[in-house]
Amino acid sequence: MADDSALTPRPPDRVPVRFGEIPATIDEAWRIALIFAKSRIVPEAMRERPEDVFVAMQLGAELGLSPTNAVQTIAVINGRAGIFGDGFLAVIVRSPLYVAHEEYFEVHAKRVEALDDEALKDPTTVAVCTMWRRGVEQPLTRRFSIGDARRAGLTKKAGPWQEYTARMLMYRARGFAGRDLFPDVLKGIVPGEEAADVTPPPPPAQVRRLSETRPEPALDAAPDAADVDDTLPASR
Repeated sequence: MADDSALTPRPPDRVPVRFGEIPATIDEAWRIALIFAKSRIVPEAMRERPEDVFVAMQLGAELGLSPTNAVQTIAVINGRAGIFGDGFLAVIVRSPLYVAHEEYFEVHAKRVEALDDEALKDPTTVAVCTMWRRGVEQPLTRRFSIGDARRAGLTKKAGPWQEYTARMLMYRARGFAGRDLFPDVLKGIVPGEEAADVTPPPPPAQVRRLSETRPEPALDAAPDAADVDDTLPASR
């Protein structure tokens, strides 16, 4: 009779994780984080850092993002977690509390869908974002203008503010509207572009104890034998 033991599959040493599934346990999430940390698909700041990948995945899970979406959109900027690009809007749109949103620009108080070079020089040019939330009767509208960006020193910054000014304006208006209307959905997450524009505070001054700042007293040198007064009477 043939030995059936060779046909019996060995039980796996670990519970398998189905491909494309959201991890259900810390062990499964950690195994995925180890793989992601070695991949070039994650941001450079997370490579070879599975702990950072794990935390990004955890935060993404709380926001309803898959592990892949989480590591591609969530980053820590100036000590605060932010979500880049359209990931911020995606978190809001997938919420059952979301109803609709509308985004556009205003130039000289007239609605337009895009901005030309002249409009980008006008401090009154503004990006507008309006959002509707289920259970809230009135929509919420937030604006961010070229003048606002100038006062914050953003238009002089190299990078996206120079290359994609209109897009950055809209991200700001969107960020304000989303955070004000859906704070429970976002759980403290801010747009990554906004977090990157904030100048980090200087490190706190180190307070030293007084004993550490006071100079050490100099040790007196031993007297030279020639300086000893041998005329003093010897003690009895």
